[in-house]
Amino acid sequence: MPEEYYPFAIGEIINNKYLVINYILDGTFGQVLKFKDIYSNNFYAIKILVEKEQIIKWWKYEMSFIDKIATKDKNNTSHCISIKDNINLGKNQKKYYGYIFELLGLNIYEYVKLNSFMGFNIIQIQQISKQLL
Repeated sequence: MPEEYYPFAIGEIINNKYLVINYILDGTFGQVLKFKDIYSNNFYAIKILVEKEQIIKWWKYEMSFIDKIATKDKNNTSHCISIKDNINLGKNQKKYYGYIFELLGLNIYEYVKLNSFMGFNIIQIQQISKQLL
């Protein structure tokens, strides 16, 4: 695990609410973990970023973009990702920021990687296109 990533442990409870279930993948500017809200028993994903000026700058931009979508799409008809919560963490004298969102399936890159970088067949392309539209 790169030094700038949050040093998580499976079974760790974050902010007295979120139980870390497992690692999902390295995302843009940080890592993504699967966890369970111990009060609602719902599963979510959390993207955790280290406090570095350039990373936080892009994180704030990403957050504002997602917030703008949510503001204009109150009924979630666009089916864009929605942020459930934001958290601040501290560990080993470092600060981390995270945001919690719905647990989604694999992104296209991860799917292709699992498929040995083979292309998509026409049915898969049609399904992805329908989801995007």
